[in-house]
Amino acid sequence: MILYYSSRSGNSLEISCSLKRITMATKVLRSLLHELRQASPNGCIKDSLAARYILAQYKKFETTDQQLCKRRDEALFLGQAYLTYLSSQRKYTELYKEYHGRGERSVRDTADLVGFKLPTDPK
Repeated sequence: MILYYSSRSGNSLEISCSLKRITMATKVLRSLLHELRQASPNGCIKDSLAARYILAQYKKFETTDQQLCKRRDEALFLGQAYLTYLSSQRKYTELYKEYHGRGERSVRDTADLVGFKLPTDPK
């Protein structure tokens, strides 16, 4: 979204900023729902209480072009914080499953894990 300012009307900057804010809020909402789907065991969030709560909060703080709502910015920041938490939690779980010790590993498994190639013995 490009912000512009016209000398004829001071409202064009406000409208452009509000459109940018709405677009950002929509992206955050979609990303939050995507992360909830990833965290769900069956991939369905239709009956999820978390998804219902997020959608209710999104609708509660929805504003029009004529409204300037400070609370909307706070809700957007909170949504971004939740999104960061959920994505970090998912990445942590993936890394934990991959690198958590499962007992002794062979030299070849350890080399593959860190990205080294073992020399081959010509026979």
